[in-house]
Amino acid sequence: SAGAQIPVLFLASFFSPSVAGLYLLTQRVVFGPLGIVQQAISQILFSHAQEHKTEEYPRLLSNVHKNLLLTSLPIGCLVCLYSPYLFPFAFGDNWLEAGNFARALSLMLVFQLVSSPLTVVFHSINRSDLTLYYNIVLLALRISGLFVGYLIFNSSLSAIVWFSMLGSIGYLIFS
Repeated sequence: SAGAQIPVLFLASFFSPSVAGLYLLTQRVVFGPLGIVQQAISQILFSHAQEHKTEEYPRLLSNVHKNLLLTSLPIGCLVCLYSPYLFPFAFGDNWLEAGNFARALSLMLVFQLVSSPLTVVFHSINRSDLTLYYNIVLLALRISGLFVGYLIFNSSLSAIVWFSMLGSIGYLIFS
């Protein structure tokens, strides 16, 4: 998707291809397993949403939201605390910055895990237009974060931090 490729293109263009490579490794290591979990949760939620009446959605979503938050918080904390140590250990000292990127992205990781599966409810109530708006707002916020980090701080890590913070806000808006 465009949302996944834009940070790589941005980092390669405004910083360097090696910075983009560090981000790409981080994305694959941290968000790759997350995608599998999100897809499984989405499928389960979609089937449950189809079984429930529309008036039961708030209770269903509240339960799912709470459980996703309780599950994702420890994961995000572990990524935040240990990724700067685990990346150099697993991939070598040259990958320390990727560990710092993972730390910066840990907040967005939590909120993405919480909110992304909930978008299937839009499909189950035939409101795919809401998913489109969700993705447009999220993309605009994430791109803005990259630009803020670049224009104000001229730092790849700052760009990733702002990308994560504004992306987290985007996920919060829809969760």
